[in-house]
Amino acid sequence: MTTTRQLIDRIRREFLGSRSEPLNKLAADPFTNDTFTFTNDLRGIAEGARLCIDLETCYVWSADPVTKSAVVERGFESSIQSAHPANTLVRVAPMATDAEILVAINNECHALYGDGIYQMDSTEIHYTPNHATYELPDGVLDVYRVHSRDPAEPDGWIRLYGWIFDRNQNLTHFPSGITLTFTREVPPAGFDFRVTYRKELGTLSSMGDVVETTVGTPAVDLIALGAGMRITRGRETARNLSDAQGSTRRAQEVPAGAEVGSNRLLQQHYQSELFRERSRLARLYPPESGR
Repeated sequence: MTTTRQLIDRIRREFLGSRSEPLNKLAADPFTNDTFTFTNDLRGIAEGARLCIDLETCYVWSADPVTKSAVVERGFESSIQSAHPANTLVRVAPMATDAEILVAINNECHALYGDGIYQMDSTEIHYTPNHATYELPDGVLDVYRVHSRDPAEPDGWIRLYGWIFDRNQNLTHFPSGITLTFTREVPPAGFDFRVTYRKELGTLSSMGDVVETTVGTPAVDLIALGAGMRITRGRETARNLSDAQGSTRRAQEVPAGAEVGSNRLLQQHYQSELFRERSRLARLYPPESGR
């Protein structure tokens, strides 16, 4: 299993690994204060610097090297202000903050449904006679199958055919706007029926989230590749980041077009991982021949 922290560290290592960033640690939890104290000398912590502390980004207004402290703007760049225990790692002037990498991860997860990657979920609803239409939860993108309790075997389920999945319904009657209507075959009276449906991948919100469980897919490699390419935006990754060196020799060491070309192999690898995940889903959930 992979946590959010591990996934962010992996993306930073594989895509931003060549950039040497000063590190420090918090001497104490600042709680809601805007003055931070650090355990080490303020190497790089100066007016105008950005600090990355877990998923919070801070902007340094002023720094005092004698007291090893700095006055900062908390929750900078729309990040979330939060508590940080003593000895929490502080990244100084990072090329990408943890919050920015997390946004790239969640954007990638959101976009993957358009490429045929999804997660499966289900809901159980109690059937009421003479009631044909039922509300489904928010987030349902497509219904895969409908099953009902088997009256001959209460612990078993039988598959139902003859139903219509619809959206944009009357929000007064169906707040989610998403419904399932039985048109031919209905569940036995008084029994529950189960709707299995596709939905977008989930999003991560904390460092301790388990990616496979929260996002809803084991395709961590695919997510890491997609998020890493979003962070680098076509720039040279890992070994040859041009802004990690002086500009006087850039033309000789990083020829024109080198940065754009560096992502071609990554794109090929990404497409391979995308094909692999589509194939896995197709085997698990083959297309339906009819309802």
